[in-house]
Amino acid sequence: MISEKLRIYLDFIDIFIKSTEAIKYKKNIKDLGSRLLKVGLGLMVVAPDSVVKKYTFWKLLAMEGSNMEKIVNAFGDVIIEMRKDLIGETECNVEDALDIFLKG
Repeated sequence: MISEKLRIYLDFIDIFIKSTEAIKYKKNIKDLGSRLLKVGLGLMVVAPDSVVKKYTFWKLLAMEGSNMEKIVNAFGDVIIEMRKDLIGETECNVEDALDIFLKG
């Protein structure tokens, strides 16, 4: 079960990265939407409530699309919840997750 969960978590990260590129270049947005639906359903089946709730909040913000800073911070929240689910408590926080994403 962990390997399936990890695959779904990594798919979510991949979709987020590709969505930022798709928005910039205005392509492949439909494909990302169907992949995101699949990830969301997968999370509902294998992820704990905390991850599902952070994900649904992020998705709501992303669909509104009005505040990119909130969207990115919510993405960081999802990543930290996924990390907690996989490895337990962590000293890493949203800023750490966003530093990796934004600074590579």
